[in-house]
Amino acid sequence: MHLRIPFSEIPEHGVRFDCTGGEWFPPEFHTGADSIYAEVQLTRKQENKIEMKGKLAARVILRCDRCLGEYRYDIASPFSFIIELAGAAGNWHVQDIECVTGDLDTIEVEEPVVDIGDVLRQQVYLALPEKKICRAECKGLCSRCGADLNEVRCVCADNTVQSPFAVLQALKKKTDD
Repeated sequence: MHLRIPFSEIPEHGVRFDCTGGEWFPPEFHTGADSIYAEVQLTRKQENKIEMKGKLAARVILRCDRCLGEYRYDIASPFSFIIELAGAAGNWHVQDIECVTGDLDTIEVEEPVVDIGDVLRQQVYLALPEKKICRAECKGLCSRCGADLNEVRCVCADNTVQSPFAVLQALKKKTDD
């Protein structure tokens, strides 16, 4: 599937694409990824302005930030924004100062081409969690021996180093008696 569409080939009534293959999917998530699907609707709003709407769905394998174990994560992300040719909007200095909510959903491109694959890859990254945790009760790894605390109970926790203030606590206890 050709994923670079020139503005001139997008009709005013729009064109729809179903992207079921993984050729646009980020390569680092290809291993174990399945159910990759994207639906994209492109509509020409002006000569240099295209509206892009759609939804993205995929199942990827992520690595937990706490225990380093792999887990499956489902991505389901709708998106909607305007793709505009850079410089076509007029005085860009004024736009940088006065930014309304609609401007935040605008992507400026250097050439009048919509790269659907690039936009979909960006949407995958935006849909990923900031902190990748396999489950809320994940205990992580032992900071001393590296054991997965979800799998085993390590003895490092039992061998805690006594606080340097333990002597003062014992002295206080002796004076209280």
